[in-house]
Amino acid sequence: MIYFDNSATSFPKDTRVIDAMCKAYDRFGNPGRSGHAPSLAAAKAIYSCRETIGRHYNVSPERVIFCPSATFALNFAIKGLLRNKAATSKNSVVIISSLEHNSVYRPLYKLHKQGLIQLRIVNIDIASQSNALSEIRKAICKNTILAVFTHASNVCGYILPIYEIAKLTRKKKVPLIVDAAQSCGHIPMDVDSNDIDVLCLAAHKGIGAPFGTTAMILGKNCPDIEPIIEGGTGSISLSGKMPNFYPDKLEAGTQNAPAIHALETAVSLIDYNNQQAMAVYRFIKDEMLKMPLITLTGLSENTLPVLLFNHNNIDSETVGALLAKNSICVRGGFHCSPLAHKSLGTNKGGVRLSFSKYNTIEEAAIFINQIKCLC
Repeated sequence: MIYFDNSATSFPKDTRVIDAMCKAYDRFGNPGRSGHAPSLAAAKAIYSCRETIGRHYNVSPERVIFCPSATFALNFAIKGLLRNKAATSKNSVVIISSLEHNSVYRPLYKLHKQGLIQLRIVNIDIASQSNALSEIRKAICKNTILAVFTHASNVCGYILPIYEIAKLTRKKKVPLIVDAAQSCGHIPMDVDSNDIDVLCLAAHKGIGAPFGTTAMILGKNCPDIEPIIEGGTGSISLSGKMPNFYPDKLEAGTQNAPAIHALETAVSLIDYNNQQAMAVYRFIKDEMLKMPLITLTGLSENTLPVLLFNHNNIDSETVGALLAKNSICVRGGFHCSPLAHKSLGTNKGGVRLSFSKYNTIEEAAIFINQIKCLC
């Protein structure tokens, strides 16, 4: 099998990550709920992971909030920050980019349709970061109460100038949420030194962690986030209110301790070496540019190892299905990101290839031969 779908989830997972999770099931109880050894072992592992992530992204451990997915984290950050904005009204503006995933677009679209906010979508020119920054600068107005931007497109891999965006939003005193679902594990990030208020990870992708847990990381200047879920925390149990301190304030319910323990292992293994993945990217890109029936979209020097293409005579989902029959794993369609496809001009979707350090030039050559058979 050839796996070119790492933007969906990384594969394979490092055996050390899998071992960490499996061994945890033999040792862990419910964290923070009891004083016996299994419970304490789980609680200790969770705090250790907070410390590891905190060091990696330069935040204090209590500002690392565990969530079941990046979609959950983004919804939590968006709704939790807007819930804290007493002035939220139909005149309040939230800005996003034209490359956002539905995990950002859909919650804000719903709030817009409910008349609670105005949603302003900033067109991102992937050919010019200076043009993109200029459009963002123009989009921020006196009524802007929140900005949400992806760090890298899940459709074409384009990397936005997120630190420069953060400088703009900080200057205008607008909180910034960064969707780092695609970039985490590929690009180092320093949260507190770069004016990022919330950084949301998708740990099962570039970081290589298991499904079922990730982190919402709060910068030191992040406005207070209100809980959108209430429940047991193992602390202040006699109160009807959620605790007023992080992380307990935002972590109701039992944490996925085995997956969090494995997440710490995965974070400790990050090396940010994309050379192999980029070599495969360049090989396939150069070969596909020679094919008259293949159209590549979203090419940029500022990119992750991700390619988006279309066959001029075969729709993207059919291409994906044909490749799957030959044990080549790719993703066709709209990738849960209709805004990005509209912005890129791929209104019928596309086939996405996303590479990792485990992919080889030999695999790339086999893929190219299969594409030639379709041409």
